[in-house]
Amino acid sequence: MAQIFIVEDNELVAQYLQKSLSNEVDTQTFSSAEPCYDKLQAGVLPDYLLIDHFLPGAMNGLELYKKASKLMDNERLIILTENAGVDFFEEMADNDVEHYVQKFGDYVNKIRQIIKETTA
Repeated sequence: MAQIFIVEDNELVAQYLQKSLSNEVDTQTFSSAEPCYDKLQAGVLPDYLLIDHFLPGAMNGLELYKKASKLMDNERLIILTENAGVDFFEEMADNDVEHYVQKFGDYVNKIRQIIKETTA
């Protein structure tokens, strides 16, 4: 079974993602970037990393993405956001972010679709 790290500071969103994906993958949640990055640096690399764009602490989601992309394939990294204006899309393009998902509607199925496409 694939493993996903979920880095999400909103506990309700983290629980929703964990519960929604639990039949398909093993999940581990982190409420900020730093503990997740520590685990990645220790060599514990999940199959996928879901990263909230806005995270508390010294490292935001995009900074974690940049650091994680040196350890993992970019197609296995997914940025999550609630606010996706023009600035967000430009920031994603400027940083070569392949996958991002807006947290509204049926976004869990969008995550599933990315996983399906990248494991095929």
